[in-house]
Amino acid sequence: MADRTEWTGPKGWYRRFLPHCDEPGIIQFITYRLADSVPAALLEEIEKYLRTIPPDRIDSERRQKFEEILDQGHGSGVLREPAAANCVIQGWRHFDTTRYDLIAYVVMPTHVHVLIRTKSGQSLPKIVQSWKSHSGRRLKSLFPHACEQGEFWRREYWDRYIRDERHFWTAIDYIRQNPVKAGLANSPAEWSYSSFPDKNESVSGHSDAHSKP
Repeated sequence: MADRTEWTGPKGWYRRFLPHCDEPGIIQFITYRLADSVPAALLEEIEKYLRTIPPDRIDSERRQKFEEILDQGHGSGVLREPAAANCVIQGWRHFDTTRYDLIAYVVMPTHVHVLIRTKSGQSLPKIVQSWKSHSGRRLKSLFPHACEQGEFWRREYWDRYIRDERHFWTAIDYIRQNPVKAGLANSPAEWSYSSFPDKNESVSGHSDAHSKP
């Protein structure tokens, strides 16, 4: 995979539209979505609701509302197509063990969840930018109808650093169960585009891929 991204060091805590934590060595639960995955009318409803709640609840409530909408499957939902899902997964695997350790993932029709541990000196926003850039170029040509204003992926993403072992297993369970929760499968093993297939194979072929932090 060609990668022309200029790599710089971690940024610590910073904020664009959403708050982000960029520190090496921590485990990060990352979510990003298709550009057409949230209709404008629903986005307006979310923002209207957020103006009615205390400021300290806005970030968590925004994330919860978006997760509910994403699981409803609005927009093109092209990530359910094998070519699209496999392109995304191949991008994650490409720098596994060099820029990060790939722990768990799932590709949903409208969005993705991925759990990684970043390597020393690696920048999380640059990692995510690389994933989006590589897959976005290819998938825009394969699925032009999925783009919104020329973009395949929404620019922003969510990240939550894993605070302790309980949080780690909560994140693993969320990723594993998301296809079931969204009504796409009866069990995690039925959904092909995740790190939880039959026989509990790991994402990199090793039995310890889902080991404790």
